[in-house]
Amino acid sequence: MVDVIIREAFDNDIPIILGLLYDLGRPKPQTDSDVDTFRKLVKKYAKDSDKTILVAEIDDTKIVGMVSVMFLPRLNHTTLEMYIPELVVFESYQNQGIGKRLINSCIALAKEK
Repeated sequence: MVDVIIREAFDNDIPIILGLLYDLGRPKPQTDSDVDTFRKLVKKYAKDSDKTILVAEIDDTKIVGMVSVMFLPRLNHTTLEMYIPELVVFESYQNQGIGKRLINSCIALAKEK
């Protein structure tokens, strides 16, 4: 298994996150304005205390996967419910336990909530 660090995403991770989302089949931006809009959306998402973007990093510099997670209130419970809208690992790093590590990190976050 590859040595992986799971951490919260930084602003300078946005281009890699965008590339990972392309791998999920998300549309590519057509203009620089589209890229700027995406950057703003990621920053806004990350500022929300009930939303998080985690990245999987190897070799202290290379991001190979990401997960976005959000916690939402439920109508019939006082606890929050966790949703994972996006989870992706670059194809060449799949089947190495990286996705599992990302999921386990989300579970740890949920336990803190």
